Amino acid sequence: MKLRAHHLAVPAVLALLFAISGSAQAQGPAGYVGNGRVTGRIASAFSRQNLEPADQATTAKIREAIAVDASLSADARRIQISTSHGRVTLLGAVRSDNEKSAVLAKATAIVGDGNVENRLDILPAKT
Repeated sequence: MKLRAHHLAVPAVLALLFAISGSAQAQGPAGYVGNGRVTGRIASAFSRQNLEPADQATTAKIREAIAVDASLSADARRIQISTSHGRVTLLGAVRSDNEKSAVLAKATAIVGDGNVENRLDILPAKT
């Protein structure tokens, strides 16, 4: 069965439109994209999360401590948490300085002082 050229053009156009719509999304601080994803070099570092069971358990404990805190925004609950050899990196954007401090305190309580790299940014206030 022969395919006509216009049959092949429709999927190509749809793929192009999808790619354009995804890249047109506004980017905020530290590569944070409004849908909770992190982009760029920082994202690739998080894709290499240490697979050691102890590090995975630490990440899960921090994630749970953040999740159960009803005072934190949805943005704070969506931050990236990476643990490697007992050191934690927090990356993403939160709504306020208070949230930033609260998330940092939760991570520090679990892994100890000096073991948390805080790369959290504060989102601009909504107008």
